[in-house]
Amino acid sequence: MGTDITGFIEVKQMDVWRSFVLIDDMPGSRDYHAFAFFFGIRNTTNIQAIAANRGLPVDASQRTQDALLSLDFQSRTWIAWHEINESGWQNQAFGPYWWFLLHMMELISEEYQSDNVRLVAAFG
Repeated sequence: MGTDITGFIEVKQMDVWRSFVLIDDMPGSRDYHAFAFFFGIRNTTNIQAIAANRGLPVDASQRTQDALLSLDFQSRTWIAWHEINESGWQNQAFGPYWWFLLHMMELISEEYQSDNVRLVAAFG
């Protein structure tokens, strides 16, 4: 049985986090290298994960909280765009879905600033 990801890209506007883009059930989203690199999920190569076991952010949007807490998933965490951007993600061998997702976050951060964009995810 595999591990899946669901969650939201969130954007902070006027000091409030808002759900911006749903990431769920997209072809190619099950990328264990990306899961391990960013979140420590399915980490069979002992990669030093950037954002493992953080849980759901206390200031997550209501939509994000409702969606991710309603799932019977074992792990929830989040990562800010500036952490992703500083990670060297451009040198990783992620699949096309993750390249698309990360480039989308990059474009969103250009509009809303890197500290105001994050990915909140659940794994199950």
